[in-house]
Amino acid sequence: MEAPSTADVRGQLERILASQAFAGSPRLRTFLRYVVDRTVAGEGGQLKEYPIGVDVFERGEHYDPRIDSIVRVEARRLRAKVDEYYSGEGAGDRVIVTIPRGTYVPLFEAREAAGTSPPPPAGLPQGSLRARWPVAALVLVIVGVPGLAFWRSAEPPPREPATGFRVAVLPFTHYPAGGGDEALAARITDGVTTELARLNVVGVVSRTSALQFANARKPLPEIADLLNAAEVIEGSVVTEGDMVRVSTRIVNGRTDLKAAVSDFAGRRDSLDELNRRIAEALSASFQDRRMR
Repeated sequence: MEAPSTADVRGQLERILASQAFAGSPRLRTFLRYVVDRTVAGEGGQLKEYPIGVDVFERGEHYDPRIDSIVRVEARRLRAKVDEYYSGEGAGDRVIVTIPRGTYVPLFEAREAAGTSPPPPAGLPQGSLRARWPVAALVLVIVGVPGLAFWRSAEPPPREPATGFRVAVLPFTHYPAGGGDEALAARITDGVTTELARLNVVGVVSRTSALQFANARKPLPEIADLLNAAEVIEGSVVTEGDMVRVSTRIVNGRTDLKAAVSDFAGRRDSLDELNRRIAEALSASFQDRRMR
């Protein structure tokens, strides 16, 4: 493959961003435009996790990529979306954009120009090909158009979030029990559930369904079975003045064994950011363990 021109790359970027694969994913569109624009401008060497987190995902001055995995999680989703585009709408595109694993710098390649056809078989007059072309075209129209209409009508709807793998976020507990901070634990549970669903890595049982098992004295495998969840997320919240500390546990719904344990800390006045960090870390854990 040859290297496409800058104009061709920018044109291809706009086609990808306008595609069905990226519909409803404004954050991924921003991510892709950012890495392509920086690379075309000769700044690909600056595409590191920290500046992407700050510039694209608006992380603040305390952003630490070792704790906050937002860029890694979204990069996986971005690669999957680009692959989805080239498997469908972009299957015949001349310019190919890829983002190799282990880097955030996209690569641009151009397929050989379409439309070059092999020479006619020896001994077949050129005029014969020209004479037969209208007939062939008519056949294609008669046969192909109904087939195309059928294919479009039978085309499956846009993919639902993630996969059939479902998780449930059980109501987080607060220590010590009682007091006004129980409402804080409920807010964090709701926020983490919402952010997990937004990340679209796994299916997430609704908050309403999971809420019925608050303080339920049932074995966890039974709860997971009732919620049809492969894994369950438990959490505990401890407050220390303005600081909020959250511990999460991912538990296998069948074996009742812990698959991952993580700790997080944030401020009361930044719960949205804390919820995002928790959900992103949980999503990264789901992806990493399922890819092994």
